[in-house]
Amino acid sequence: MSSKQIKKIMTAESRTEISTTLSSSSRQFLENTLAQATKRGYAADLKIFFAWAEAHQTAAIPATAETIANFLADQASGVLSVWLRQESQLINGRPVSVATLRRRLAAIKYAHKLNKIEPSPTDTAEVRETLKGIRRTLGAKPNAKSALMSQDIQLLMRYIPETITGQRDRAILLLGFAGALRRSELTSLELSDIEVQENGMLVYIRSSKTDQEQQGQVIGIARSENKANCPVGAIEQWLQSSMILSGPIFRRIFANGKIAITTLSDRTIYNIVKNYCQLAGLDASRFGAHSLRRGFVTSAAKAKVDPFRIMAVTRHKRLETVKRYVDEANLINDYPGADLLK
Repeated sequence: MSSKQIKKIMTAESRTEISTTLSSSSRQFLENTLAQATKRGYAADLKIFFAWAEAHQTAAIPATAETIANFLADQASGVLSVWLRQESQLINGRPVSVATLRRRLAAIKYAHKLNKIEPSPTDTAEVRETLKGIRRTLGAKPNAKSALMSQDIQLLMRYIPETITGQRDRAILLLGFAGALRRSELTSLELSDIEVQENGMLVYIRSSKTDQEQQGQVIGIARSENKANCPVGAIEQWLQSSMILSGPIFRRIFANGKIAITTLSDRTIYNIVKNYCQLAGLDASRFGAHSLRRGFVTSAAKAKVDPFRIMAVTRHKRLETVKRYVDEANLINDYPGADLLK
């Protein structure tokens, strides 16, 4: 984002101009250094921050620590926290979670870094203390979706129809679970990214949340003895029926059965998970696309799988992250007072 473009954003007289300019600017500075899902999140967060700054007649870049602290406080209170895309307007809404505040802060820091503004105002004590105070006030427990455990996945399989759409959905659910894949990773998979072998398959993940440099990561998935729940077999069946020869693996299927050439949206993956949870009689409000990834980690932790083996699939970089899943999965089993009230 050039200084000329930044100045135009900061001095724009209308929200429409801000929205249009920021959209163009976002595409320029969010290049290929971030995963696609992160780019979309940062672009949305910066749109809100720029509009908030304009409403308060203050500069967004470079921003002062006071500006950022005030922005965080407003967002945590729901003040000017929602961007209406069609109206190009920032309005009051629900209070923003601590996790979302951290992402918005990361987006602001990234924008300053790209404009060679260092040290970043996001790293000041004032901003850190403000975020800490918000965390203490709101609580830091994430609004995470529940895990779809291995037995839950097996339950969902019973409700998948023997149709072309059912074959696609079966492959999505089983691969999403077995590979601990994020929905953005599922939608970005292409035929050239998988290599089916006799005993399983290799899956090449082009980029992800933990691979911002897009170096690529490879995971191996073994065949399951139960063919009904085998992710490798499900992929083979879907590819054979869909006759996909190249490009995206998971695509939209029209009412007439025709298969699109473009990939599914992240939202469609989310809806597929919710739909089958509802059909299976589960509380669909508790589950989402991330429930597949979370379910793999938690199921493996309950089965006492070594954390480093789990990390080989999830691609977490920090052992502490996986250990949180392990500790949570074993809270009841490891309870020391089980025999005290016999």
